[in-house]
Amino acid sequence: MPLVDRVHAHPIARSAFVVLAALTLAVPVAAHGSRVGPGRVQTTVAVAGYRVALRIDPNLGGRIASTFTVRCTRGGRPVAATVTAGFSMPAMAMPPLSLRLRRVAPGVYRGTGVMLVMPGLWHIRLHISPPAAPAVDLVIADEAALDTPG
Repeated sequence: MPLVDRVHAHPIARSAFVVLAALTLAVPVAAHGSRVGPGRVQTTVAVAGYRVALRIDPNLGGRIASTFTVRCTRGGRPVAATVTAGFSMPAMAMPPLSLRLRRVAPGVYRGTGVMLVMPGLWHIRLHISPPAAPAVDLVIADEAALDTPG
């Protein structure tokens, strides 16, 4: 029996699927209109009253750690929030990867990890969840280069 049929046939799995779908639809998602990369990434996106800047260093696909820095402001002021980044590769059938970014300064969040595990097009979904405001998600398409600098 195909996986989709098994999920729909099992009542607990069906309920979990409905809850997950509802939660996914409850958070606004903005897609950044352009692609970034290959090479250095430093881009700023305006979404739902926030200005979100993303920096990736290095922006290389493969078994190399990259640092992801997000700066988030609203009305010119730093935003206190929980910030996570999700990584998916549309061309590959693999589970998404995630990274929780740590606050390193007011409104600045950073995380390091081997997230872009191969060169190619990646969708980076930033989830910004301030404690007293609605969460916002945005997706940035990133073209990661082969992991050989130069």
